[in-house]
Amino acid sequence: MSNQDSDVANAENHTYLRAAGRELVHDVATPLATLQLNLQVLSTYLPTLMDHCRATGIPEQLTQERLTSLGALPEALEADIRKIRQAVRSFSSVLVPASESQAFSAGAPSGAYVAPRPRILLVEDEAVHQEIALKQFGDRYQVDVAANEREAIDLAAAKQHGLVLLDLVLSGRDARPLIGELRSVGAPGLRIILVSNMPLSTIDVHQLKVEGVLEKPFRLASLEAFLTSPGG
Repeated sequence: MSNQDSDVANAENHTYLRAAGRELVHDVATPLATLQLNLQVLSTYLPTLMDHCRATGIPEQLTQERLTSLGALPEALEADIRKIRQAVRSFSSVLVPASESQAFSAGAPSGAYVAPRPRILLVEDEAVHQEIALKQFGDRYQVDVAANEREAIDLAAAKQHGLVLLDLVLSGRDARPLIGELRSVGAPGLRIILVSNMPLSTIDVHQLKVEGVLEKPFRLASLEAFLTSPGG
């Protein structure tokens, strides 16, 4: 095999490893994020249910032992979630950045011009969804993360972002009013894409004056396909 063929094979391997790492992060972390959200709901309502049972009498089919086990369920599930997240983080932190750096170093000759990476502002309050997005972006983009409205406005005003990915709900509040504020302080021509679990019609998108909507959590391939499409 010639050196050129070897370089091509190495580049293909790096591309495959990078894609595999991103797929793993997305496919494992996505249901994990859903599980964590459901766990939050369980942790909120379970104490109320248990207090009700104690006050009105424990149903015959629900023994005290079972009630105690039920009360310990959120903590046990949270421990399992932490273990899985740590395993995914350990794998992806090695595979994805390593393959990214190797691919860049192999593909860029010494002294060659390297185009600046596009800068994105990710407005997302959930840490697990921040992790999913950042692992997918890797080194291909410059990404600033805002966890709330104030951080989002400050970052948009301070840096020249070409794109904002805005979670439609921040800390339980509707983030739609933030769209106008981001446009007023952000770079000229700033594009805003909403990231949401809630379905939005084309009429909603038009009225909100945003460029589109991605399902949460989004895949990098879906975002890039949208950005390179004729209407993106």
